[in-house]
Amino acid sequence: MPAGPAPPPSEAETIDPRSPAGVARRATRRRPDFEPPPRARTARLAAVLLAIAPLAAAAQVDLSASPESSSDGVIQVRWSGADGVVLEESRRPDFADAHEVYRGTDRSTVLTGRIDGAYHYRLLALDGSDPIAPDVNVEVAHHPLPRAFAFFGVGLFVFVCTTALVLSDPDPSGPSGDDAHG
Repeated sequence: MPAGPAPPPSEAETIDPRSPAGVARRATRRRPDFEPPPRARTARLAAVLLAIAPLAAAAQVDLSASPESSSDGVIQVRWSGADGVVLEESRRPDFADAHEVYRGTDRSTVLTGRIDGAYHYRLLALDGSDPIAPDVNVEVAHHPLPRAFAFFGVGLFVFVCTTALVLSDPDPSGPSGDDAHG
């Protein structure tokens, strides 16, 4: 049986593989040895990314205290970047004696009545997990006792002078003379 005319060459056979069109065609063709990653690997990658997300958010939390050195035992502690927090205070830098001084959703708190010494503060998430911000330190050093007595003495002097001036008015009924009825 005579063979009929040969079929025309296909488009792939007519393109030179070294030409730009041939290179582009090879690049767009799917490789037979390529297989998409298994679903398990994709799921693990998603789990790792979800686990890292809270760490990235925690790195953005800022904790500060003012003043850095208090002479009256009053400290204001502020934070940003966290919605619900637990603020702990400790006299030791390792937080071995830490106790909770604030729990809630505010962005700052004022602590009063602190005696002389070093105070360390750290911020935890509401669930009480690991710290979510670097801790801050405040030194409380009240005025020395001689200075406090000096302040008291100046105040007493001003009080006595003011009292003497008020009590020394010779006419407690007020101004007199022609100007009073004027």
